[in-house]
Amino acid sequence: MFGKRLRNNGLTAVVTAADGVHAATVVRDRANPPRVVFHDFAAAIGGQLPELKQLLARGDASRYRASTLLDGRDYQLLLVEAPDVRPEELRAAVRWRIKDLINFHIDDAIIDVFEIPDQRHANRNRMMYAVAARASQVSAHAQLLTDAGLDVDIVDLPEMAVRNLAALLPEESRGLALIHLNNDGGIITISRQGTLYLTRRLDTGVRALDAADHAQRERLCEGVLLEVQRSLDYYDSHFPHGPVAALALTPTTAATSLAEYLPQQLETPVLTPRLEELLDFDAAPNTLDGDGILAIGAALRHEERAL
Repeated sequence: MFGKRLRNNGLTAVVTAADGVHAATVVRDRANPPRVVFHDFAAAIGGQLPELKQLLARGDASRYRASTLLDGRDYQLLLVEAPDVRPEELRAAVRWRIKDLINFHIDDAIIDVFEIPDQRHANRNRMMYAVAARASQVSAHAQLLTDAGLDVDIVDLPEMAVRNLAALLPEESRGLALIHLNNDGGIITISRQGTLYLTRRLDTGVRALDAADHAQRERLCEGVLLEVQRSLDYYDSHFPHGPVAALALTPTTAATSLAEYLPQQLETPVLTPRLEELLDFDAAPNTLDGDGILAIGAALRHEERAL
């Protein structure tokens, strides 16, 4: 925009959902914790551009660089064997390797990769994550922000937003598993010192847990527990860091059910931090749902590299 000077110490993140759009702006300085200077939601059915413009105007959010998250249907995150090629040939080699593993045509895909360090077994093939995103959806997400007057810097993944939230906890420096639930599913990540080592998707989400009776809730929690145990076992067996220091839950409404159930089943400490304990907020946060929390997580990103 002509004459607009962007503030480089902050990032505005926009997350689109079925019922509207979430936005959050986080600013950083070296002397203090990250500060959430704006977070809000605008209901929208159908077209979201007018509502997004009004939302951003309320927080002066267009003065910052911007990011957005892809929806889980718009990409696939695959754990693949790392090709034995030169770095400049890596994406092309991965594109060839995953072309039959994704549910859309490879010609329609944007490919990115990120490596997993510290893999324990030298005699095993090195693994890495490959991201295959639908190019049309990457463009559509970016265009919505551009049309709303934002300077789009990053198109990112929900898994990375969850990793950013994990990095707020001191236990993450020794390894942290984090569960984040959205309305219809969830994500488990295991990260250490800012590096994402493992991520899994959960079928159980906030709606299912909140609507369940006692017996149904027990079964749903058992399913989450199984995925947690698989994730912790994989991390222990594939990386040389020892067990994670803790398991944490983001503060969605369904977190209470898991916070009551998981400590009875796991030796790993289970944490239920509040965002106000980890971040400074210019305005006291209202109850945030899963997508609102993801928007804050996305706005916490400070690496340059993304899709």
